Amino acid sequence: MLQPAGRVNCRRLSTYSCANPKRKAPEIMAQGNEQMANGLIVCPKCGTEQEHADECRRCGVIFSKYRPGQRRLDESGKGSGKNRSDDDDREEQLDHPPEDGLFRSVREGLFAGLEVFLSRFFVRKNPVFRYALTAFDVVFQAAFLVIVTAVAFTILLYMLKIAWNTFAYSPVGVRFMDLGLIRTQDIAGLLSSDLIPFSFMLTFKSFKACILAAGICRFVHVSRWLYRPRGKFGRLIGIALPLSAAEGYLLQPVLGFEQFRMAFFAVIFPTVCLFSGCFQFADRLVPEFGDAAGKIKVHISKRLKAAKTSMGRQ
Repeated sequence: MLQPAGRVNCRRLSTYSCANPKRKAPEIMAQGNEQMANGLIVCPKCGTEQEHADECRRCGVIFSKYRPGQRRLDESGKGSGKNRSDDDDREEQLDHPPEDGLFRSVREGLFAGLEVFLSRFFVRKNPVFRYALTAFDVVFQAAFLVIVTAVAFTILLYMLKIAWNTFAYSPVGVRFMDLGLIRTQDIAGLLSSDLIPFSFMLTFKSFKACILAAGICRFVHVSRWLYRPRGKFGRLIGIALPLSAAEGYLLQPVLGFEQFRMAFFAVIFPTVCLFSGCFQFADRLVPEFGDAAGKIKVHISKRLKAAKTSMGRQ
């Protein structure tokens, strides 16, 4: 949009005001129309009067791309990326939004396909339809979390195996094995096994224990004061470590360890990686006892009311 002659940009107020306030608006518009008729234009950025062209001969701005509300750069040539307004930065972010990851794209595609499939059997407002979509999303995220945790656990076990083999042939390692024979047997037995199946098996068992504990805590209203109000460190101390101890105690005969500490250290890594996600999954899938009882009560009252209405009509 071209600026009429006789008007300049006021930097202080960021508005357009008359260069000569004593002149009346009709005179200014008449002069602007006369200049336009003569083929002259005024640059909307620097105010230079010049012949008709696509860009200003003084500041180089392109008239078709210039926005009147844009902040003007300093005329001394100090304009840089730091002098741009926040609105310009926000517009650039909107023009170039961040790309979504592969995981999010795959999940959204599967979610949309399932929604189309379920829409053939259920009404979209049906609670069963909404719960099925939520359950599918949770299952997909849980499977991804378990796989990533198992892979990371496998890498950690291989790194510990390399470190143990290096330590075992050192003088300190020989002395350590002489002092703790049972502990040495447990460590050697763990690291000499097939680590990939072992890590996936232990990660899956840890996930079952975490999701079971999270579902029970959610149903009996324990998550309200045990998980939600606490920070990361509080959740680690109050939930992850006791849960790892319980898993280690139950899995010690299955894993074949002679000492409880070995079973505890074996399950602590997957438990710490999984417990927070399991509590979030339980919040989305498992209702609290009070909410479930209230919904059941409302459903029963509606059924009884409908039955009484049908009997009264008969």
